[in-house]
Amino acid sequence: MNPIGTDFGLTYPQNYIPVLLDGKLMGSVDPKIAIELVKNLRAIKITQHKTDDLYECVPKTMEIAFLPSNEILNMQYSDSLSTTSTNNSDQDIKEKFFPGIYLST
Repeated sequence: MNPIGTDFGLTYPQNYIPVLLDGKLMGSVDPKIAIELVKNLRAIKITQHKTDDLYECVPKTMEIAFLPSNEILNMQYSDSLSTTSTNNSDQDIKEKFFPGIYLST
């Protein structure tokens, strides 16, 4: 994840996915690794170890919501989207949401 505040004032490409924690923008993620980031956060959340530093970083009660962009949907589900006709309405609905990774404690 790229933090939002840096010393160099870097800007990230427009297609990066924002990461929000409790409604505050924390940074952005390349869409190619967003799915892996969400999977790893969920794995850390489930496998809590009292002696590990990650226990304090990712609490068990954290909600992890991932709304993928159309680019990610096309990369992951290009075959399945073209096979069924009901997915066209699903695609229209998904286009109305703002893509991002939303973390809530």
